[in-house]
Amino acid sequence: MLEAAKLTVLNPPRCLTYLEHLPDTSITRYLECLTESVSNPLQPVSPPPDYEMHFLAARVHAHRCHKDRAISTAQTGLQITPKSRPIVRLKLQALLSNLSSGLAAPAPPYVQEFLTCWRADPLQLLPRPEYITTEDVAAAQLLELLNLLWPASTS
Repeated sequence: MLEAAKLTVLNPPRCLTYLEHLPDTSITRYLECLTESVSNPLQPVSPPPDYEMHFLAARVHAHRCHKDRAISTAQTGLQITPKSRPIVRLKLQALLSNLSSGLAAPAPPYVQEFLTCWRADPLQLLPRPEYITTEDVAAAQLLELLNLLWPASTS
């Protein structure tokens, strides 16, 4: 459920629905503040010293069109992400590349097909909290990573 909340941080109603099913922790409280800041540009999004929260905060900054803050937050996240977390490192590097210059290489055809199928509403991969499965979250995480690596493949 926590991973579903992280995946939906840019969609406050959806994220808050997942957070309601989780215990109150410092991370869930931060995610609640972060998702609420999506629609409140005056609310700060300073992440705790957690590399995944830096990735999410950088996405919120980018969503709010604060490119320099997004880059800075992603760079800090990359610096504190251990090498034993290659997927988070890859997501941060792809986000930085997209923010800095974009990625030029087109996606392979099988990736384009998957992205075309789900691009309209990636959140459709995540059902309501009472029906969510590990596979739902894994598919949404894969889609998130593919969208970071090939953001314009279906444009």
